[in-house]
Amino acid sequence: MGKSLLVAIEGLDNSGKSTQCARLADTLRNRNISVLRNDPASQCVHEVLADAFKKPGFSPERQTLLFAAELLEFFDAEAFTALETADAVVICDRYVYSIESYAVAQGLSGRWLRTVTSVFPKPDMTFYLDISVEEYERRIAGDTSRESPHPTVILQKVRQHYQALAHEYNFTVIDGQQPIKVISEEILKEINCLLML
Repeated sequence: MGKSLLVAIEGLDNSGKSTQCARLADTLRNRNISVLRNDPASQCVHEVLADAFKKPGFSPERQTLLFAAELLEFFDAEAFTALETADAVVICDRYVYSIESYAVAQGLSGRWLRTVTSVFPKPDMTFYLDISVEEYERRIAGDTSRESPHPTVILQKVRQHYQALAHEYNFTVIDGQQPIKVISEEILKEINCLLML
């Protein structure tokens, strides 16, 4: 490889990000490539976020700062060092574009958001798994454990902002409604080019 790489996989909730992060990590490890992957659920800040979403009055500003703190916890603990010193692939399940999309959809300033997230490096490649809000709702139907804290109108705005960011930052956009294996193959094809394999 010659240097470490930062790869972000973005998309709406339940778009398949975690599944694809896990599959990509497994594939790369099987090639004896060092992989570092964030697991938001394992971060201390995640517990604060999960608890805050259950209570009324959780403002978009607080949400944004806590999501940024959750990501920074991972980078401070492992990712900054790996990107600077190791020959590794760092895979992020959600990244700064997620923080921005959900915040802008709730009326926050894009300029302020980019100041908040300016500490984070630009990914070498970002994949956006695009699913419709209708597909999202179909996936969580009947499963109260996967209920979104955001109403449909907000999710529509989130998707619109993701699509704008995809154009601005040249994301690799993938139809997230395809079979899991097909999505994995599309991601791996791009990663192979990045790794020159």
